[in-house]
Amino acid sequence: MAANSTHNLMLAGVQHHQAGRLDQAAEIYRRVLAAQPRNADALHLLGLLTHQLGNHQAGLEMIEKAITVRPAPEFYLNGADALGALGRTQDAIAYLQKAIHLNPQLPEAHNNLASLYSATGRLKDAEVEFSAALRLRPNYDHAMTNLGNVLEKQGNSAQAAQLHRQALQVNPNNAAALSNLGNLLQKAGQLTEAGQLLRKAIALCPDLSQAHNNLAGTLLESGFLAEAITEYERARSLRPTDHTAHSNLLFAISRDAHRTPQAIFQSHREFGLRHAPLAPVVSHRNDRSPSRRLRIGYVSPDLGNHPVAAFFEPILSQHDRAEFHITCYSDVAKADEVTHRLKSQSDAWHDTRFWSDEQLAAQIANDQIDILIDLAGHTQSNRLLVFARKPAPIQITYLGYPNTTGLEQIDYRITDSIADPPGATESLHTEQLLRLNPSFLCYQAPTDAPPVSPLDPSKPVTFGSFNNFAKVAPETITLWAEILRSVPGARMLIKARSLSDLGTRQRTAELFARSGIEESRIDLVGWQPNSRSHLDYYRQITIALDTYPYTGTTTTCEALLMGVPVVTLAGPTHISRVSTSILTNAGLPELIAASPRQYAALAVALAADHEKIKLHRSTLRQRLLSSPLCDAPAFARTFEAALRQAWAQWCAHRV
Repeated sequence: MAANSTHNLMLAGVQHHQAGRLDQAAEIYRRVLAAQPRNADALHLLGLLTHQLGNHQAGLEMIEKAITVRPAPEFYLNGADALGALGRTQDAIAYLQKAIHLNPQLPEAHNNLASLYSATGRLKDAEVEFSAALRLRPNYDHAMTNLGNVLEKQGNSAQAAQLHRQALQVNPNNAAALSNLGNLLQKAGQLTEAGQLLRKAIALCPDLSQAHNNLAGTLLESGFLAEAITEYERARSLRPTDHTAHSNLLFAISRDAHRTPQAIFQSHREFGLRHAPLAPVVSHRNDRSPSRRLRIGYVSPDLGNHPVAAFFEPILSQHDRAEFHITCYSDVAKADEVTHRLKSQSDAWHDTRFWSDEQLAAQIANDQIDILIDLAGHTQSNRLLVFARKPAPIQITYLGYPNTTGLEQIDYRITDSIADPPGATESLHTEQLLRLNPSFLCYQAPTDAPPVSPLDPSKPVTFGSFNNFAKVAPETITLWAEILRSVPGARMLIKARSLSDLGTRQRTAELFARSGIEESRIDLVGWQPNSRSHLDYYRQITIALDTYPYTGTTTTCEALLMGVPVVTLAGPTHISRVSTSILTNAGLPELIAASPRQYAALAVALAADHEKIKLHRSTLRQRLLSSPLCDAPAFARTFEAALRQAWAQWCAHRV
């Protein structure tokens, strides 16, 4: 084939390729290769096309042939893309480094290398490479928003937002930048603007799964549960193999009072059936001696200033180190003083945020962990697919998530006989229920809690809720409004991070107005800068009203600590019975209702009993602190006895 003819054919192939006419392009590349089997450009472009069609291995092999003929930088650039799709991240990094060595002026190579550095936790290296891409192409909007993501991971949210906005100035239709900025604003509590940006991203790119996922999170925090579930379902349908989107959906539907417990369980079971079989199982080499010192591992993204730590630290600090060796696998995004304290109380600690599931599972197996405990469930940044690999012979889920994981590979879920009455919820779990009685929780009260202040008798009764606003369903507001109508002059104080957003505050006021409660009786308070200022607000509360079906945990304990009684509604499943367990263990069963009508009646009756309120104010803190809920040494012994029991059963089961 003459050189001119080959050149013209290749030009035609490239035109078809760029226009998306891939069959025509492939036919032309093959014609060239039939005549010139070592035509590097045809090998490269046919390999790229094959990779783009989803056959990454075959595409890579053709690109590698092209490289043997002529090691061009763009060949390495596209070969790295195929390697990344095959999960060969380190090989992809090496290819991009080679491309940059051959041609340092390729902004795409710097951008792609930075993206891989970011994914593997090399954030400073990623920052350097994204900056290099922007020096070469100052208006490179994709590199701008990617650099913004790296800065956000390093805690620089303000500069990250600025970069996302810069990217949108360059290209207002950059759907990824819209989604990234929307996600950042949602985390900052700016929910209305976040929702607007995310909807625009979806309008521009309806198949952008991450935008649907981020919008769902924004809707959930704003109190739009049904709409959030719809968006999570859309995100999941776009990426059915994405376990993160599936976990987010499960966390949302767990709080849906309109779904039956059986339907919610089946949705969780589907997670295990869909995602767990994909994970290879790690074999165990653990010594089956029943009385030896056990190696316990805890896996969590919340080992920092997070509610989970307030219930985990009492266990960690009280573990009998002669009997148990403790390893923590921490996915915490940004270490803080709590992280450092927890680390100092551990025998071993791994920062695993940027580890792959395979890498983490291998480390756990190498550490010969006997009992591995998940503290996240289907919450953000969970590692359930590590547990699906069964890297430890006994696996337990605890604390972070109020439902089953749906994984057969997790053996137990820790609870108690109040949160999960025997015989009531076993059928709603893939795990065996391991009940710690009298309580499955041990609360560590903050050392800087302000003193309990007496109520001012000249002020009206003030009901309050400081729960995450995603727990506040419209039906809950209707019930709260009924209570307010029954107590003339009473007020309602709701404090939640979401209420920093003007749109969320306006919608909340409108929901109360529809139930006949004027805005002047409602106080809506947003984010507070520290724990003490947050707890200070309890001084303004007479009676706390719990959410339903997802009741409080930390907020219930905090209210009691500040002398505020909590009225709760007990439901049929764990998610609606955690406050029931807390109040029972604090000796306050009279605050537990069995129906919405009784819930309202209890709140109204308590509001009228000023002596009872005064007594609660003066005694609840001490009642909480002297209850089983705050007896860390006793709880640790009960917890460890349960671990020993599970270990003995495994040792007795010879295979």
